[in-house]
Amino acid sequence: MNLTVTCQTCGKILSVVQKDQISQDDITSYEQNSFCNTVQGTGTDDDGNPITIYDGQTNIQATMTVD
Repeated sequence: MNLTVTCQTCGKILSVVQKDQISQDDITSYEQNSFCNTVQGTGTDDDGNPITIYDGQTNIQATMTVD
């Protein structure tokens, strides 16, 4: 079995895991511990300074496939 974790925003593959058995806990763990640095936009902080807002974990997707 393969578990592929990707960013839906940019299509980047963040990790690929090969295991005999993949549990729901595995899927949740890999989704929670993955992030993408795709820029979502810009904004300003509380002091009015420009900041870059990253996508982070908003669009992380795990897909499981069987060999």
